[in-house]
Amino acid sequence: MDCVSAHGPGGGLLSEVGELITHRRTLRLMARQDLKNTFRNYRLGLVWALAEPLGLALMMWLVFSFIFTGRADRIGLDPFIVYLITGILPFQWLAQSIGRGPKVFRKYGNMLTYSPLPVWFWPLRGVVSSGAEFLLSIPIIFALVLVFGAQISWGVLLLPVAILLQVVLCTGLSMLGAALSLKFPDVEKMTGILNRMLFWTSPIIWASKDFPDWLQSWLYLNPFQLLLDLYRAIVWPEEVGSFRDWMLSLTMIVVIFVAGSVLLKLRVRDVRRIEE
Repeated sequence: MDCVSAHGPGGGLLSEVGELITHRRTLRLMARQDLKNTFRNYRLGLVWALAEPLGLALMMWLVFSFIFTGRADRIGLDPFIVYLITGILPFQWLAQSIGRGPKVFRKYGNMLTYSPLPVWFWPLRGVVSSGAEFLLSIPIIFALVLVFGAQISWGVLLLPVAILLQVVLCTGLSMLGAALSLKFPDVEKMTGILNRMLFWTSPIIWASKDFPDWLQSWLYLNPFQLLLDLYRAIVWPEEVGSFRDWMLSLTMIVVIFVAGSVLLKLRVRDVRRIEE
């Protein structure tokens, strides 16, 4: 009897977490292999994981600071380049996870359907691979903080919390993409649109303070807003949202993860039933 029929579509969560902890070495080795496969054909290898987001941040800093506005403090927070990089680097991880989600069944096939590992192990594999690229880029944040004269605050202690919550959010979105694409293949084509929407509706370039007070809390319906608060607390701990704001985003993260897990289990069960 599979995990869906044994525990119900939402059951067995704690036992699956235990299984993932047991198989953490397998997950680490798979993620390492994915990284090698991604960059093995490039002379600079993993350097490209750092160069792309840094180049984008520098380009946007030049455009918004000197061409459109003439000064950086009209948008975001100062130093604007640090504000940008603390948004773009986590977003790249989010976007890669969303893009990989609909490809999970096509890439892993029978391994996902019949493996004794929890079904969300396979979407998590891609999330961890993208997360490894993000971890390699963290020194860029601290380097820019030092170069542009910003101060590292006590908020740096929230960095592990931000990373953990992003793993949960990215895995949930990846599972949703995998489950929906099995029934609606067009979902894979929609991920690009979704990523662009998330980019412009998240405080990557702009800041919540630019909105009316009554609207600022509702911006936390976007769970990525909370993550950016946590990352940016490294420099701007005073700019983070209230406890109510954080609870709103946390609720959205949990809802996304649970919905993705349930839908993915149901799709796996359907595939097993068809093939039997």
